[in-house]
Amino acid sequence: MQRTEYLELCQKVSVLKNGICGIKENVPDELKVIYNGITYYPVSYELSFDNGKPTHTAIVHDLNANAITHAKLERVTKYEP
Repeated sequence: MQRTEYLELCQKVSVLKNGICGIKENVPDELKVIYNGITYYPVSYELSFDNGKPTHTAIVHDLNANAITHAKLERVTKYEP
């Protein structure tokens, strides 16, 4: 996934209603992403460097568990129902 698209999703998710423990409720399909076959909603983005090369990390929240995952942005895809 491209960084700009991912950041736009993060921004849109950020205004959704929080439920228990701050977990987003009723996330629309168009704001969901897939990583390793699991559906998440995007939370934030992290830029770091490894041996001088940029590393783009998507920080996503599992829709079925109260769990955060750090994923390589290039391996995150848009959810297709």
